[in-house]
This record gives sequence, structure tokens and C-alpha cells, in this order.
Amino acid sequence: MTVLSLVLNRTREAGSALLLIIVYYCIQSELQTPLSQPRPGSFYFLLSLFVPFGLILLAVLPEKRTTELWGIGVALIAPVLLAASILILKLWPELHQVWLPRSDAPTILSAEGFYSFVGATLFCLLMFFVKRESTRAGVFFVGIFSFATLNWLQVPMISTVMMLGAGISLFAGAIASMLSMLYSDELTGLLNRKALNREMEVLKPGDILVMADIDKFKVLNDTHGHDTGDEVLKLVAALLSQVGERGKVYRYGGEEFSFVFRNRDTDRVLETLQGVRKKIASYHIAIRNRSQRPKNHKSGASYRKNTQSSKTIRTTVSMGVVMLKDDESPSKALKRADAQLYRAKESGRNCICSSFR
Repeated sequence: MTVLSLVLNRTREAGSALLLIIVYYCIQSELQTPLSQPRPGSFYFLLSLFVPFGLILLAVLPEKRTTELWGIGVALIAPVLLAASILILKLWPELHQVWLPRSDAPTILSAEGFYSFVGATLFCLLMFFVKRESTRAGVFFVGIFSFATLNWLQVPMISTVMMLGAGISLFAGAIASMLSMLYSDELTGLLNRKALNREMEVLKPGDILVMADIDKFKVLNDTHGHDTGDEVLKLVAALLSQVGERGKVYRYGGEEFSFVFRNRDTDRVLETLQGVRKKIASYHIAIRNRSQRPKNHKSGASYRKNTQSSKTIRTTVSMGVVMLKDDESPSKALKRADAQLYRAKESGRNCICSSFR
């Protein structure tokens, strides 16, 4: 699991897997004797505090490549915490006196450890909902399973079962990351052409296919540079993704995009496409160099409101819409959609042409 995460350049997953391995190693090597004894008691107390601390670090630190120094640091959080625990035990051998197991309680975590785990796990869950990244979901599940293991350590086989569950969660997250890398466009974050090809395999007559293209994108790219061109692509992709009627948006290639609407009413589809087209046409795009880029979303929104503070441009899109016919292949329907797109270009651009016959 750790090796797979490193290969995929997912340092947060690698760090979570290492944390999981080290927790299991510590349980098996240090916590197999009664916790009332000095060394296992002290080790358990440190583990119940350092694991939540490691979870918070893994949840909040940015994802970096494993070839970068910062990325290596994120992946090695767990070994560093283990080394710190060993050092503290050497410097403070009486640490076990701070915590004593409660023989009359159903759980054995100290109050400090219990609330540390609860706070760290809730924080990891919050970070997942804010960032919507599968790697942060993996950190959350590692926290849940680690908490259950240490809180009910006296239950037979608890560490093996819980660590196995956490490992499966991380593995599922790694698979999700691989699929995301395989079927997502890196620049825009939309589904890519490979994902479109898979979707086309299950289309049925009556489903709607759309081809869309940014008008005069080459002129925009040549005039304002590739950086501005990339920003326009990302902006248009974000606006296209707001389409309703359960439409799926794909980056077909270059400045071209595709939509798929399955089992939807044609009039409603055309209405939602017109809404997106108008939104793109009315959007002011501020041109700025990279040194002027805002540091966060809030400052960016404020910057965009003050359109007089920089030069702005507008762009438009043209679309071609068709419905998949009986005994027609999806690839042939897509070619018809492309023909309708070409007709929209000839009709003056910034419009939609359709054929449902």
C-alpha cells in the first residue's frame, strides 16, 4: 500500500499507510504485556496522543510529489513520531505514572487520548468535506480504525481486524485515485475523452450527445498567451460543469468539450445548454500575469468584482446537439453532433444548432 501510494505520488496516502503500519507494529511489539507495567503503559499513553497529532498533520498539510523534499516529509510523519516517542521514553521513564489503565471501564484510553482522537477524527472529516479529496478520506478512516483499536485494545484480535479494515480503506482510496488519474483531465478537472468513450458504450437510443467548442480560441491563445488560454479553458470548464438535467461534461480535447444527457427531455436540455452558453458569454475574464494571481478564492472573487483594475476579455462557445437514433452507433451520433457544431460556427458562433430527427 505504501509503495503503491509512492508510485502514484500520493504522499498523504503513503503517510497514512506508514502511520497504520507503525501503530500495528507498536501494538504487536510493545503492548502485548499488561499496560500497568512502566514501558507498555508509557508507550500506550504516547501512542494515544501522537497518533491524533499525526492525523491532523496528514489532513492539513498539502499534497506534494514524492520527489519533493516537502512530500517526503509528509510521508515520513509517522516514523518521526515513533522516533519522538522512543526518545521521550528514554528521557522520561516515569511517564507511565501519568496514566494508569482503568480496569473498571469498558474503554482504556485516557481522557487526553480520547478527546485527542475525537478532535483529530472530526477535523479529518471536516477537511475531507472542505477539500473533497479521496486522500483525506483515507486519513479519516485511519483515524476511526486507530481509535477503535486503542480504545478497545483489550478485545482479542482487535488490532488485526481494525488495521485490516483501515488498510482496505486506504487501498480503496488508492484505487479511486488511480481511476481519477485515468479518467480525469489534469488541467480542467473534467472527465476526459477516455471516460467519454466508456460512457458511449452504454448509451441507448434517445440519449443526447453534445459537442461544444470555445469560439476563436486559437486567436485568444496567440494574442494573450498560453497561460491565459489555460485559464480560459479552466473557467469555461467550470461553467460548463454547472449544466443541469444530470448532464455529464467531458473535455474532448483542446478547446472542445462534450456532454452526455441520458433519458432527458430535449427541450429541457436545450434550455439548460442555452443558460450555460449565455453565462459564459457574459463572464468577464481578467487578464493578469502569474505574479498578480490572488492567494485564495476570497481575494480572487474580490479581484474579479473590480473589473476596471485590469484588462478583461470575453469568450463564447458554440454547440451542436443530437439525439442517438435507433440502430445508430454513439460514435456516428457524435460525428453528427460535430457537424451541428460546425453549422453553429457557420451561423455566426455563440449559438446552438441541433438535430433530433
